[in-house]
Amino acid sequence: MTVLLFYERFHAPLISGQKFFTIRSPRRRPVRRGDPLSLRTWSGRPYGSPQRVLLETVCAMAERVRLDDVDGRLAADFEKAGPVPAEDMDDFARADGFADASEMLAYYHGDSGRSLPFEGEFIRWFGRPTEERYRPSNGTDLDCFVGEWCEQCRHYQGNGAEPCDVLGRVLFHNIGEPEYPREWAYTERKERVCTAFEKCRGRDHAKA
Repeated sequence: MTVLLFYERFHAPLISGQKFFTIRSPRRRPVRRGDPLSLRTWSGRPYGSPQRVLLETVCAMAERVRLDDVDGRLAADFEKAGPVPAEDMDDFARADGFADASEMLAYYHGDSGRSLPFEGEFIRWFGRPTEERYRPSNGTDLDCFVGEWCEQCRHYQGNGAEPCDVLGRVLFHNIGEPEYPREWAYTERKERVCTAFEKCRGRDHAKA
């Protein structure tokens, strides 16, 4: 499990769901999609008090990103996805817990302890699961979800752990029946997740 610590200024947007990614200095072992994440803070003095969990979740996306100050405006350029359009930078900043791109730019010039340009690791996590259960709309939808979740899970057939019966209950029960698994659910951001997922060791959760 990867532990990520957050300053107090980010607690409220993180808990509310406004903030759903972070940008960190590159790690020796990069975080990958499917990795379990524990988002925490210090309960008192940093490094001298117990850690308090804010949210436990799963990584939804991880990619290198470069932040820069371009003529007084914040710019973000992903290694694979490419640059964030200038008109979307305020939304980008809000999703990282800031009021807008100007506040995020000021943070990187001040309190962050980093300087621009900055190349870091973009880590986005899944939102909190809701009571709304997810059911694939067709066979293609099912195959995609199984590839993204089941085949990367240690409980899937042949992956070495005690198998679960979630997939079987999806196939043999309708969503309105009590036997239909609550583990397949939508998050608060309408993402599809399996809450029983445990990443298979030594394997990347490869599909994005």
